[in-house]
Amino acid sequence: MAYMLWLGWKLARAAHLAQANEHRLNVSFWQGVGLQFFNIKAWMLALTLTLTAGWVVNAARRPASNPGERLSIVCAIMAAFAFSSNFVYALVGSLLREWLAQGRRLLWFNRVFALVLWPRRAGCWPYEAAGNLEIKGQWPPTAG
Repeated sequence: MAYMLWLGWKLARAAHLAQANEHRLNVSFWQGVGLQFFNIKAWMLALTLTLTAGWVVNAARRPASNPGERLSIVCAIMAAFAFSSNFVYALVGSLLREWLAQGRRLLWFNRVFALVLWPRRAGCWPYEAAGNLEIKGQWPPTAG
């Protein structure tokens, strides 16, 4: 909990955009492949494909008659999502960078997101204090 509060405090005080080190931006192909093991979108895509695999090979609890067609549908949807989400992420980031570079916008932008971060983290405190951070059973917990 203390780490998240510290992170929120640092975020609330950040008033300047960081400058990237040009040398660190040179990433080889294999370094990029290795970096994907830390990419949450790649993990979510893998999870989705794993869960969807049941739909590819099964239809109404029976073996599917067209698994190849079903797999191509899943791959097309995933490829469209991957390209569009990365494009939108890069576009919004570049547009926000220009907008945030003017005046004190970045400071206030960071303060708003720090205020969003702190209460969300504070909401976990009662579970941590009680040693119940690992939730078992039904969520949200019911009375009784």
